[in-house]
Amino acid sequence: MVVGLGGLGCTSATWLARSGVGRLLLVDPKSVDEPDLARQILYEPEHLGRSKAQVAQARLGPFCEALALPLAIDSRNLVPLAAQVDLILDGTDQLAPREALNQWALSTRRPVIFAGAVGWHGMVFPALPSGPCWHCVFGESEAAATCDGAGVWGPLVSLVASTQASLALQLLLGHRIRSTLLTFDLWNGTNRELRISRKPTCESCSQKNFQLPLDNSF
Repeated sequence: MVVGLGGLGCTSATWLARSGVGRLLLVDPKSVDEPDLARQILYEPEHLGRSKAQVAQARLGPFCEALALPLAIDSRNLVPLAAQVDLILDGTDQLAPREALNQWALSTRRPVIFAGAVGWHGMVFPALPSGPCWHCVFGESEAAATCDGAGVWGPLVSLVASTQASLALQLLLGHRIRSTLLTFDLWNGTNRELRISRKPTCESCSQKNFQLPLDNSF
């Protein structure tokens, strides 16, 4: 499942579909707007005003079985919608859906690969069943900056989403990856990989029902 079909979701979904992933659930409640065309590679001017999820389904349909879900993900609808999903890619920049994705990862013990890109800076974080959760890394809140408000460097979106898609393909192929935080500063041409441990005081994964092994590989 790809949640959010903006710049990140468009690129990651395209790589997954063209790399042989058999089935994709494409989730986004929004319609294509003119500023989207600068970085959201699945959309063309003739798609303005149309559902992002439905356009993405049509564009990716020749490569895989694609299902459009033009709705907003939350804690109530995610579980039934993702019942048959092996993993989820996060392409949103909103706190509420990320909270729901984090809880889904913990309760189902399936991976979510989070990603973000604002301004010149991007990040990718795979939340794995045996590693730290979203809250362990980012705390109980996150910065309010979004692409709509702060803008985003177009090439950064491709770099972050391609990294996210690569990790997803490695997981689907059975390769073990590490639950590390990858950060990118494309203006200065630097990137970092940070290994982060689960926090014993985390209000999400330290709960009794979510006790996980200490090894952070999957």
